[in-house]
Amino acid sequence: ALSSAPDQFAGIASGVNNAVARTAGLLAIAVLGIVLAGVFNRSLDSRLATAQLAPDVQAQVAAQRGKLAAITLAEGSDDAARQTVDLAVKQAYVAGFRWVMLIGAGLALLSAASAAWGIRDDKKVL
Repeated sequence: ALSSAPDQFAGIASGVNNAVARTAGLLAIAVLGIVLAGVFNRSLDSRLATAQLAPDVQAQVAAQRGKLAAITLAEGSDDAARQTVDLAVKQAYVAGFRWVMLIGAGLALLSAASAAWGIRDDKKVL
């Protein structure tokens, strides 16, 4: 904690604390983004594999994978194919988002457990 640092090092301690917090946030966003994209792509692949879509529709989806949930088919595409792709994309995105939320919940529980174990009240008398 910052209060444990001597007064003469309070500024340095604050700077280090801020740098570590920002780096952790940046890494969390990057890692969770990778998880979301990975789960999305695997889920989309498995859903589209059973859909038996035309090669041109598959090519359109493949070209837009980086858009994640914003994947759309070109105007004039078959309505059945459009609905199939739309549903597959939505379900794949939800699957990826679900994993990101589960990881976030797990990290929150781990943080709570760490705080419960690591924070001691020295003034408390049993």
